[in-house]
Amino acid sequence: MKQVKMGGWGIVFSIFIISILIGVEKYVREEAVRQDYSILNSPCSDKKVNAVNNLISGCHKHNMFSWMPNYFAERLFGNCRSLNQLPRCKQTGYGIRFAPKP
Repeated sequence: MKQVKMGGWGIVFSIFIISILIGVEKYVREEAVRQDYSILNSPCSDKKVNAVNNLISGCHKHNMFSWMPNYFAERLFGNCRSLNQLPRCKQTGYGIRFAPKP
């Protein structure tokens, strides 16, 4: 079997590509979070429950695995974002018992 050798430039190129992919994934994830927050701040929308679920879907697991960095926990379990920036009246009725502590 022939072994493929990867030179220094191949490693540098691989690291470059992986960095770009991580950056794009982070950008897409943060855009989705911003979209969920804008839905929650809108005056009337039937998508609010889904937005809350998207923002706090991973909070239960995050609390169980609090030793894990947030970056990795969000990729494994889902988002665990704060709902504290919402006006108090908008927080009523949402399932926020697993939401992160302020």
